[in-house]
Order: sequence, then C-alpha cells, then structure tokens
Amino acid sequence: MNKGMKVFLTVALAVVAAGSAMAQGPSSTSHMCAYAIDDSTSGNAVEGYIVGHGAVVGAHFGPFSTNGLGTGGGFFAGGKLNARIRNGDMYVDDGGSTNITHFTIDKTNCNLTKDSALYPSGDSSPLYGSGLAITPDGKTMFTGNTGNFSIYSIAINTNGSLGAPVFQQSTSDYPDGFEVSADGKSLIVGYPDILELCSYAITGSSLGAANCQTTLGLPTGVAIDSHSKCAYTAQISLSNGLTEIGAAPITGPGTIGPVTDYSSFGPAADSQGIVVNWNNKVVYVGSVSGDVVTTGSLSTTGCVPTYVTNTPTGGIVGTDELSQLAQAPKAHGYLIGGDFNFNGTPSMTIFSALSTGPLTTIGSGQYALAAGGAPLSVLAVGIQ
Repeated sequence: MNKGMKVFLTVALAVVAAGSAMAQGPSSTSHMCAYAIDDSTSGNAVEGYIVGHGAVVGAHFGPFSTNGLGTGGGFFAGGKLNARIRNGDMYVDDGGSTNITHFTIDKTNCNLTKDSALYPSGDSSPLYGSGLAITPDGKTMFTGNTGNFSIYSIAINTNGSLGAPVFQQSTSDYPDGFEVSADGKSLIVGYPDILELCSYAITGSSLGAANCQTTLGLPTGVAIDSHSKCAYTAQISLSNGLTEIGAAPITGPGTIGPVTDYSSFGPAADSQGIVVNWNNKVVYVGSVSGDVVTTGSLSTTGCVPTYVTNTPTGGIVGTDELSQLAQAPKAHGYLIGGDFNFNGTPSMTIFSALSTGPLTTIGSGQYALAAGGAPLSVLAVGIQ
C-alpha cells in the first residue's frame, strides 16, 4: 500500500479510546453517564444517555453546546478530536476553533454546566483537533495537536479552569492514540503514518525525549493497563485487513520495549478504539468497518492478548462504523461505543460488560444522537 493510501486510511478510520481503570466493581455505582461529542462545524456539542445500575434502557440528555466549533471531519477527525474527564470536570476539544471547553458535571442527572472561558489547546491551525490526556493527579493536561504536529502541556487549576499551553515537543506525524499511564510517569502516543508507538517520560508538567518502537499496522487507539506495565495499540492493518493489536512492555518512565504485533487477532476488519478492562484481564477493540467489538483475554505475565470473540453492536453490519470505546470510572460493568453511522443517524452503543469479558447490549444497543455530526469521542462516568 502506498503512503498516500495509508494516509487516507489512517485519517479516514483512526479513532481514540478513552477510558480509565479503577479497582472497583459496578455494584458501587447508582447510575452511569455516557457522553459523545458531535464535531459539528456549526457549533460543537455534547450529549448522551444516563443509565441506572442494572437498568435495561437509557434516558437521553443534552445536547449541550461548547464554546467552539468542530472540524466536521467525520472519519478524518476520528482519533484526533478528544474529550476527557477529571473528577467532576469534562474537557472537550473544539478542533475547528483550536480551543478547549470546560464543563462541570451534575452528578445527579449527568447535565453539564459550561465555563464560558476560551482555553487555547496550543494548536495553531484548525485541522482535525487535539488528543487530550490528563495526569492521574489531575493537575496537568497534555494536548496532541494535529494542525501543527506538536504536544503541549496545560496546567489544570483547582477550580477546573485551564492555564496557558506550554510547548513540549514537535512531532513528525499527527498524534493519534494518546494516553497517560496510571502511574503518571509516561505519555504514550501512536503515530499512524510513520508506524511508530512512542513514549515520553513525564516529570511534573514536562515531557522527556521520545522513545519509539516500530509497529506493523497503523497505530490509532492506545490503552495502558492499570499497573502501567503494558501498552496496547489498536492498528489499521496493512497486512490482511483483520483486527490487529500491537503490545509493548513499559520498561520504565518514558520507555517501551519492542512492539509485538498480533495481526490476526479477530475476523473483523481494522481495529480502532481500544480499552483494557479495569481488572487487567480483558481487552476490548472496536472495528470500524466490522461494526463489532472484539474481546480478548490478557495474560497474567507479559503483554500477551489472546482473541476470544466478536460482539455485534446491534447496528447494521457494514454500514455502521464503530469508532470509539470507553469504560466508566466506578462503573466497570459498562462499555460505551460510538458509531459514526455514516449512512444513517450517529449513535452510541451501551454494553453490559462482565469482569470476565462477555458483552451484551443494553436495550436495543443503538442510542440515537440528536445533534448529528459524528461521535468522535465517547466518555463514561460512574456516579456513586
């Protein structure tokens, strides 16, 4: 495949997985808020569904407008536009206007209250938005910018407001998968067009030099286990079109070992969003063109995923385009999927997720989104 085709496939299908892992079970959760952003050029917005613990249907809320514009990039913005949760704060990248909107979350009903300030992301030219990653102490946000190929750090104040972006690194490709390890010592980034998975040591709010390893497929989503021992990347396959995962040991702050490629991880085409389950025993991978979630088991030693099964999202196979995956802090019994649904109405999928891996859809599986656009990032919050 030539570079031009790789670039097209990368920007057309790349996604990001947003999730976090905490060692609590779903029994501690009264309800769960599932959010999606729509990336509309006429005004970005957030909306979603609230699901009571054990419920079989979700109730819609929103949309809530941000302070900026989306990119309208559809597939092209997948994996590069992002949103993140910090306690009761939500941060949404407005890729079309290179700013970040800060919301606070009402934990009783999942509604959002917007901070009116415009916070720059550090990007200098609108393209497809920025990946966002927040350190475990909640004090620093890193942005991976696609317009100017760079990484910035931003201080998070105690009230949730953001400081000015501080330049950290230039990159030779646009950042795609973009995650901070649970121990707060490493930022791990996928660079799909140059086929590299890179790690940067975190010291305070600063990044060290990149330590990179070559991948066989195009690395899009990135997930890290809660022990900060293994990094996994979902990859667009250049070999056989099947689900593909790369796995690498985290050997120290800002360093990773060689990436082992699992190029026939499942029968669905092209892996995208990726989440490691809270108990580090299961990995979930979303497939755009397959409209399924691939489930794998993880070994107790080493960084070795083993394919188990595929679960349809409940949509129309081949016309829904499963993009994002998210697991809820304090609500590990749920897994959220975002569907581009290029030929229909963008939607979310809400799964019940057992600790051993099996998935079942809640309700019809497909939950329509009113604001249109495409759910280019999904988030989930468990409320106690």
